[in-house]
Amino acid sequence: MQKHERKALIANRLYKAATNCPKTKVKIAEECGIDVRKLTDYLNGKHSPTSWMLADICEVIGVSMDWVCGLEREDKR
Repeated sequence: MQKHERKALIANRLYKAATNCPKTKVKIAEECGIDVRKLTDYLNGKHSPTSWMLADICEVIGVSMDWVCGLEREDKR
């Protein structure tokens, strides 16, 4: 998978997981210690989170990093 394809996959899966999460984007961002605009940039693929931030976001929204990164085919929540 090419770098731009991986970036798009991560953004799409983060967006899907955040949308299905009962928490608001404001609450997710708050729990991750970031501004909601930054979270929105990650969800829209405008910017890529660091691995540490990706881990925090995944933990807050309840999905595995492996799934978000495309290393697992299914979300195993």
